[in-house]
Amino acid sequence: MRPLLMLALLLVTAGGCGAPPEARDTSVLTPVSGGTLRLIQEAPAGLDPVHSESVYESLPINQIFDTLVSTDAALNVVPALADTWKISRDGLEYEFHLRRDVRFHDGESFDADDVLFTFNRVLRDGGTDSLAYPSLLPIRGAEAVANGAADQLQGLVKLDDATVRFTLSKANPLFLEQLAMDNLAIVPQHLLDGRDGSEFSRAPVGTGPFAFADWDDSSLVLRRNAAYFRGPAYLDEVKINFYADDEDDYGKTRFLRGEIDALEPTSTTIAALTDWPDVELYRFQELSLSFLGINSSRPPLDQVWLRRAIAHAIDRDKMVRASPLRVHAPGILPPGIAGFTPQVKRLDYSPDKARSILAEAGHAGGKGVPAIKIYEPSFGSEPDAVAKQVLDDLAAVGLTIELVQVTWSELGEHLDAGTHELFFLAWIADMSDPDSFLSGFGEHSAGDYFRFDDERAVELLRAAAAEFEPGERGRLYREAELYILEQAPFVPLYHTRGILATHRGVHGMTPGPFGVGRLELEDAWIEPRDDAS
Repeated sequence: MRPLLMLALLLVTAGGCGAPPEARDTSVLTPVSGGTLRLIQEAPAGLDPVHSESVYESLPINQIFDTLVSTDAALNVVPALADTWKISRDGLEYEFHLRRDVRFHDGESFDADDVLFTFNRVLRDGGTDSLAYPSLLPIRGAEAVANGAADQLQGLVKLDDATVRFTLSKANPLFLEQLAMDNLAIVPQHLLDGRDGSEFSRAPVGTGPFAFADWDDSSLVLRRNAAYFRGPAYLDEVKINFYADDEDDYGKTRFLRGEIDALEPTSTTIAALTDWPDVELYRFQELSLSFLGINSSRPPLDQVWLRRAIAHAIDRDKMVRASPLRVHAPGILPPGIAGFTPQVKRLDYSPDKARSILAEAGHAGGKGVPAIKIYEPSFGSEPDAVAKQVLDDLAAVGLTIELVQVTWSELGEHLDAGTHELFFLAWIADMSDPDSFLSGFGEHSAGDYFRFDDERAVELLRAAAAEFEPGERGRLYREAELYILEQAPFVPLYHTRGILATHRGVHGMTPGPFGVGRLELEDAWIEPRDDAS
């Protein structure tokens, strides 16, 4: 995950809900070429697809690179670098015909050798920790390559320069859609074969609509690829600005000064942007989940009674009431994911139950439970409202919580090392199946944030992943979801209504359920402006 409905995009203007752009008079809105689109986000850790782990990498990577297939606004799988494919009757063989008119940004041709190199490299360099590992595991020989026992995938062969064939050990109903993950974007063998990729991560070369141009401490610049196989983008450049160290308004001030063309508002900035006459707000339902994670292997959090007490102590409905960007989360799966039901499945809010659980465990009023650290990724010196509420809710049942504010990279280091205890994080789906949210609790979880080693959960998720019939597959995933919630390796907080704010005159930016990381900026264009900023 990054984390099956076509989700309508609504346009909100200063006076409330207005018509979406396509409903307005567009007779004079013919797309024009030129200009620089200025965005803002957290700086990415790198731009090598194999190591992409967050939306901050996904947005630029999806402009620089292409995958074999992609997904459209209705979540259908559509051609990308592969223009056609065929699947065997038993679902074990996938044969892809590759486009012949594609070149990398350095002018070298793309062919089947780059596909083989990319998939073997993901397993060799990313190993079992790669976000893509669970998706590639069904390919014959994938586990051996990831573990270093083999150098090449047995189940991926080149038939000719424009044709490759995957052979799976077992049929996987998600395999085609999983090939659209940005971790599986195709990279050039001629630049990476025999190299560690560190230089490539800072100056990548792909086949996408925009080519890497420059990267410094304040921004990343991408330039139009005039030879893009789908036709050149409208924009000359995309400039992705980075938040400053003390920029706790997440770019709002720069946006309102006209220095940024588009940004994602937060709960604290949305009101100011709604009242600004030059701003248009695009609302969309993300396939996302914000949660309080728990390291289930770290004492005292390895005790299920304590995890359940924490879950019962947190008032998630209060969080939803506090922001128009939040949606009630009845469980783990968000609306729009197959298998979602509105039935409340999470442990209910009940401070009395939390206190009773603590007392039954011999820790009445929290006495004897050691202080627990909670990690919050933050720009400001003060915790945000959600963190403050969680601190208050847990203190109200007698638990002592120490807030530790960290950068995103510092949180990632704790998660990788397993030194974390409680932590705030959000997922955005990279496919439309329940597996996108539940596989993190199974046997081949990518990013083992929860250290949740539970045989029953593995058994339930294995059975669900192997089921092809949609109704039964959904039922099995719901059973797994209920069991995971009862064991409380994390606490679902809320789903998010995505919002993208743009200045008037910015067009063609239509985020979908996978969020801004999947924006197709080749469709974006801007009306000419007088300033040269």
